[in-house]
Amino acid sequence: MLLFNLIPIFPLDGYRIISELFDNIYVKEIFVYIGGFILIVILILAFIFSQFGFIIVCIYLMNLNIFKIIEISKQKKLINNQIMYLLYKTNKYC
Repeated sequence: MLLFNLIPIFPLDGYRIISELFDNIYVKEIFVYIGGFILIVILILAFIFSQFGFIIVCIYLMNLNIFKIIEISKQKKLINNQIMYLLYKTNKYC
């Protein structure tokens, strides 16, 4: 259980450790996608070995990962809008 918790999947502690190390939103987005890929691999292995508890946990974590991807894309859009506003504001007075 300890090793499973250290996998860099969004709600688990492995993702929190990585997000504290890298404060860049693009790196966080990459690790969310990597976590999704890891979840798909775990889900396939759970189907092969008939571990239905892991299947349910993986589906739940995949749902949380999708919501995190949506949240990060909204944050990126907000950051880009702020940058465009600042660029427009500085060029307006030049």
